[in-house]
Amino acid sequence: MQYSWALQGRWSSEEGQQGAAGRTVTDIKGPYPISLVVYNSLADVKNLTFNTEIAYRGILLGAMKKIQASTDEFKFTIKETLDYGPYLLSVNGVAGNDKDQTYWELLSELQNGTIIMPDVGQ
Repeated sequence: MQYSWALQGRWSSEEGQQGAAGRTVTDIKGPYPISLVVYNSLADVKNLTFNTEIAYRGILLGAMKKIQASTDEFKFTIKETLDYGPYLLSVNGVAGNDKDQTYWELLSELQNGTIIMPDVGQ
């Protein structure tokens, strides 16, 4: 049986005029708010939610580093791989385990509330 924990990113933007590729003009002008939810399905602990901002088309790793630098309640470790880039090893001291088939999973919540597994690192 596989178990997972999830880091769920929630991106939002203000309504604005439609631009190229369906992006709104307001998306490009300023910081882009993001919420990061740490959910551990294996332990009876409350979900943790963190908020920060990233640049338009900014990366999740940058948001995670900003949050880690701003609070003692969020820590993570990664391993750099040559083929795939950063691999998430642990969050708040909880690491995945091959033997137990546990791992951290990165999920995204779309603006309509649908939660998806982004097509990255698979």
